[in-house]
Amino acid sequence: MSDKSEPDIRQTAQEKVLIKHQAMKASRFKKILTQQAKKQAAEICQSAQQEAAEIQRVAYQEGYQHGLQKLLMDLVHGLESSQSQYQQMLARSEARLQTLLADVFSDSRVYEIVSDHFIRLHPESPQIQMYLPPALLKKLKPALAEIQHIAVLAGAEECVALEVDNEILHFSPDGAAQSSLPHIFTLSARCNILQARKEMYRKFSEQLSQSGEHDDHHHTSLHTENDSRDPELGTRASE
Repeated sequence: MSDKSEPDIRQTAQEKVLIKHQAMKASRFKKILTQQAKKQAAEICQSAQQEAAEIQRVAYQEGYQHGLQKLLMDLVHGLESSQSQYQQMLARSEARLQTLLADVFSDSRVYEIVSDHFIRLHPESPQIQMYLPPALLKKLKPALAEIQHIAVLAGAEECVALEVDNEILHFSPDGAAQSSLPHIFTLSARCNILQARKEMYRKFSEQLSQSGEHDDHHHTSLHTENDSRDPELGTRASE
């Protein structure tokens, strides 16, 4: 009886040691799994937070980009509207100024000054024909009669012309007004507005291009990080 009990006691002790060893092994395995799970959960949480922050940043960037594009469109529309208004104002100003200049050049004293200037241009020409408006011809005929080499004739109502050596000098209020306008509304002043608009387009196009390149680069780096991170998470999950 005692011989049989001794092996049972020994076997029982061995079983207890084995159970204890298995329990300790299971406890360590559980601890390792728990640590790995916590670590993996922390990494996944951190990754999710980073991706959420990145998505928020990209959304902000896209909103900023959209805002720039809208600003550019509004600016272009405003510039085009201003250009149109400027052209309309310029056309009205030119029309008013041309009317005023024509009134100034229609003054009888201007006709007298022009007529005298034409005569003085060719003091030694053998024969000159001058055409004056009828009212001015009547007024100046006594004085012009003393100039032998000039034949004074009646011409158009609002025109002074001098014909000498197959050359004709012509003056009219409308013609004088039109020739004076380019010196008042110079072409360079008009071109400055167009140049300023082109320069504004160029600056905003460069800014939009730079913003777009930065945004594309950022999207590429985000995809690269995600691609490199996925296998690592898969490996840890398999552990």
